[in-house]
Parts: sequence; structure tokens; C-alpha cells
Amino acid sequence: MTKADLVFLSGILAISLLALFLFPLFYTKGGYAEISYNGTVLVQVPLTAKEEKCYLIASNPALSPDYGQDGAKEAQPVLVELQKEDAGTWEMAAEEQAALQQDNDYNIFLCQDGKVRMLISNCPDQICVHHNAVSATGENIICLPHKMMIEIIGSKEQALDGVAY
Repeated sequence: MTKADLVFLSGILAISLLALFLFPLFYTKGGYAEISYNGTVLVQVPLTAKEEKCYLIASNPALSPDYGQDGAKEAQPVLVELQKEDAGTWEMAAEEQAALQQDNDYNIFLCQDGKVRMLISNCPDQICVHHNAVSATGENIICLPHKMMIEIIGSKEQALDGVAY
């Protein structure tokens, strides 16, 4: 290795570290978390709310009357806002607990302090559960086996950037 190689590698390292520290300065805080199932938006949760909100998304193909193109039943999602007990833990009503004991796909996510994170999922790989909480515009959490996505979008009050006639 020559002296020029060391200078070049040092420069690359310095630029990388600078980008690492400057990148968070350009984050845009998200205004809403958009929750969708199989491409259909189920709910938009404001991230500016002071209270915590916890949601359950469950789907059971056996309960769905709709059939897909291949003749298999397509799951219809059920979205339930969970209630918090005095002890500070999230609990589900008896109906939701019974639904989870069946052969359902389900995800439970929490909106807290302007961030959204996946708490529980019964998918096999658990990638969505181990994902960090998201809060910046454009970030998302995807549970591919359950076809569920949480995407952070900007504020609804956006100005037009152009008009075409």
C-alpha cells in the first residue's frame, strides 16, 4: 500500500462518517402512519397524538366469503383498536383473544411518542417485530407473509408542487 492509497482510503472514510452524521439532519418527521393490508389502506393514524394507540389487524380466510381468481378464499382484514388497562399493558377484548386462538394471521402494532413499531405478529420470520420503530417520512415496516404494511407519510396539508393543464 502506498501513501496515496492511504490518503484515498482516509478520504473515503471521512466522507462516509460525515454522511453518517449529517444524514439524520435531513429527516422529515412524519405526520401520519398509513396502515395497509394487501394494498388497501385500512387506517391513517396521526403521529402527533399525545395518547398511545395500539391496533390489531387480523385476517382469517375461513371467515371471508370472497374468492380470488385461483378459487382460494381471500382473507378480509379486521382492524381493532385495543384498549389499555390501568396496569399499563395492552389487553384485547375476549372476542379478539378468541379470534387469535384460531388459525388467523395477525399483527399488533403500537403508535407511541410519534413512532410506530410492531409489537406482536404470528408470521414465521418475525422480521417486522424486530424492525426498529419508524417515524420519518418514507420509512416503513412490512410484514410480507401477512401482506401488511406500515408506511410513514408526511402531513396531509401539503402544498401543490405544480399544476398541469
